[in-house]
Amino acid sequence: MSVTLIPGTRDEARGLFADSGLTYADLDEAALDALLAFLDIELARCRLDPNTPYKRSMRMCHKIPRTRGAGAGIADAFLRVKCANFEQREAISFNGDGFIGIAGWADSKNVRPFLVAFGCWVERLSKRKEGMA
Repeated sequence: MSVTLIPGTRDEARGLFADSGLTYADLDEAALDALLAFLDIELARCRLDPNTPYKRSMRMCHKIPRTRGAGAGIADAFLRVKCANFEQREAISFNGDGFIGIAGWADSKNVRPFLVAFGCWVERLSKRKEGMA
C-alpha cells in the first residue's frame, strides 16, 4: 500500500516535485490532464464539505494554456480555477523559468486542495516515469 506525501506548504510541494526527479520534459498532455483531474477531485471534495463555503464554488477551467518544449514535454503551462468571486486565477502554473506556482492568491486554508491534488499527482506521475503505473 502506498502512502501519498501531502505537502503542507507551497515550498514543500515544489520540493516534492524536485525530489521526485520529474522535470518539465515529463509533462505531456496526459500528465497535465491527470493534474487537472486530481484538482477537479479535490475541489469536488470541498464542495461536498459544508464547512468550506468559499471553496464550495471553485471549479477548474478546463482549457490549459501551454507552450510545448523544444523536445518532449512543455516549456510552460497554466492551470486556472474560477468561482463566483473571480473568473480565472492561478491553480498550478509551470512557468518558463522553472518556477511552479501554486494558488498564489490563496490563504493557507484555501490552498489546501491544490496542495493535496499536487501531492497525489506527483506520486502518480513519478510511478509512471518509473514504469510502475
